[in-house]
Amino acid sequence: MSRSPDIFRAIATTAGLDDPITAHIGRHTFATTLVRGGADLVTVAERLGHARLDTVRTYTRPTADDRAKALNLLPTTVDQIQHPRRQAPGVSGCYPV
Repeated sequence: MSRSPDIFRAIATTAGLDDPITAHIGRHTFATTLVRGGADLVTVAERLGHARLDTVRTYTRPTADDRAKALNLLPTTVDQIQHPRRQAPGVSGCYPV
């Protein structure tokens, strides 16, 4: 018989949580914490033991704040935009600057 319900109940009690907590809620919280902390989805999938990224998506539901932060990652002026093949000055390669 699994003792995980007792373990999760003890963790919830220690944390002062009134709502019941389950292993599923623990996995969701773990995955969400990793994603919001900046971990990429491939790493999160590996940590959860998933082979498909689609499966991880169910654990990572973005909030309105998450969506706003994502937009803030975009450059705000044309001067800040870098083409993926653009190279730093002085670096030789096959793509012209």
